[in-house]
Amino acid sequence: MASLIENVLMLEGQADEVVLHARAEAERVMQQAREEAAAGRQQVQTELEARMGVFEQQAQLRHEAELASAQQELKQALQRTDEIQPAVIDAQIGRIVARFREC
Repeated sequence: MASLIENVLMLEGQADEVVLHARAEAERVMQQAREEAAAGRQQVQTELEARMGVFEQQAQLRHEAELASAQQELKQALQRTDEIQPAVIDAQIGRIVARFREC
């Protein structure tokens, strides 16, 4: 009977050891999963920042091109305005004043 008790105690000790190793392995796996998740999040963040940088550069270039176009249109419009003869402007003013006097 003593040998049976010794065997049970030995098996119990081995079972405790197996459980201990299983817990250690589970903790190692969990830590590895945490590290992989953190690395994945960092990679996604890095890729997102790179894409945002490209988008910002493209938006800036579009803005600059549209601004340059608008400035060119303004310059041309001002040149056309400057080309109007004072006599034409005076004639238009006269027509406007005459129209108000009719009312």
